[in-house]
Amino acid sequence: MPLTTGQPLVQAVNPSFIRDWVISLGEYVKESELSNAFHTEMPSTNGNSESSVITLDGSDQCYVLPNFY
Repeated sequence: MPLTTGQPLVQAVNPSFIRDWVISLGEYVKESELSNAFHTEMPSTNGNSESSVITLDGSDQCYVLPNFY
């Protein structure tokens, strides 16, 4: 099922500098110009790469790629 604008997303991360799991809530914004990527409105920090991003019902899952500056 395709993601829709404003759809809630959950990210589970384990940044090495925190040493505990951190849960973030955000929303889907739009598809990215890059293939197999999309934009979100979600708090993020270094160390979140390769973390899971899932929908609230768990039906869709993807992974956070390293930040591009």
